[in-house]
Amino acid sequence: MTILQFPQGASIYQSGAASDAAFIVQSGQVELQTANGARKVLGAGELFGESELIKATNREGSARALSDTAVKAYTAPELEALLSSAPTEVQLLLHKLAEQLSAAPAPAAAPAPQKAAEQASQDPNDNMILGAKREMSAEEKAELSDLGAIMPLINDESVNDILINAHDKIFVERHGKLELTDITYQNDEAVLEVAQKIVKGIGRNIDLRRPLVDARLLDGSRVNIIAPPLAVDGTSISIRKFAKKGITLESMKERGNVSPQLADFLRICGKVRLNIIISGGTGSGKTTLLNAVS
Repeated sequence: MTILQFPQGASIYQSGAASDAAFIVQSGQVELQTANGARKVLGAGELFGESELIKATNREGSARALSDTAVKAYTAPELEALLSSAPTEVQLLLHKLAEQLSAAPAPAAAPAPQKAAEQASQDPNDNMILGAKREMSAEEKAELSDLGAIMPLINDESVNDILINAHDKIFVERHGKLELTDITYQNDEAVLEVAQKIVKGIGRNIDLRRPLVDARLLDGSRVNIIAPPLAVDGTSISIRKFAKKGITLESMKERGNVSPQLADFLRICGKVRLNIIISGGTGSGKTTLLNAVS
């Protein structure tokens, strides 16, 4: 395995190049373009360029770095060893996915060049890069900042988590305690509409083909959405709210969350870029501590 660095805009590989390596994004973003012009954006942890687990064929598409990007390059034996070390259920899922892809109908011929851009702008499921790269308009930002019934919970700084288990079962976590609220949406369709607003903000869709999406709100709050057919009781949304005030090691030391010695130790660890494992239960402050150290 080799780690490769690419500056923004650099080509990782071009169509026709030898498929001697598969890649996993370590940091940054990668844009893939297939032979028929379709585009896709990949982030950290995603695999690309595998050419059916690196057969002796040339690339049929291209890949370039959308930002300063680091990727891990694996040769065929290295990739095989990586996949064989994965849990059994992951291997089964990969095999099933490969079978589905091989059984899928061949893609339609590429559209004429003068129509390609026109079609890309009309089809929200195509060329996801358009939604990921462009700036949201003021109207889109306003739409994303209004999520209906849960907005009072979004604006309530005492709320750490918002859990929409059903349109009439919305929970919050305050001070480490989970409580059912009296806030409801009209029906499951209204919850799905909220989910669509959220994923639209990151240039993605949620539908039968993509029923599971991780996203972020404009303020940085983490969102996980699961929709039918994976969610049997209707769309569910969990929101881990982003702290309005940044917490530093210095403020943690002043509040007595950490001792002065530990604060200095963690600061040094962050400065010299040591590997650190941060573990703990839900709401225990793992992300807060990680942000303070980094």
